Amino acid sequence: MVVFRLLSALRFESGPVDPPGLTVFRAQQCDHCHALDGISQATLGLSLDGIGQRASTRLPGVAGPDYLRRKILRPDTWRAPDSLKAMPAYEGKLSGAELDELVSWLMTR
Repeated sequence: MVVFRLLSALRFESGPVDPPGLTVFRAQQCDHCHALDGISQATLGLSLDGIGQRASTRLPGVAGPDYLRRKILRPDTWRAPDSLKAMPAYEGKLSGAELDELVSWLMTR
């Protein structure tokens, strides 16, 4: 009982926790190439500002999340006219959960 009282009296202070998708974005070093407002000012790759809205307009009949999955896993399957051929394929480098977290987060950007 004493231990419970002591533990319940403790206050754990922690700062803000990054959303899982942002954690994946940073862990995979996406921020080294892609600009994203408030996160990265990189200029090698395309800016990802507004990617959630643009993704659903890139390939007719392909939903935004599905487009992003394709671009992340196999970027050469369809390339935007203004993009470079520098993005690596992440197929086999991300778990299914990591890919889902990244795509879900990017759709909010």
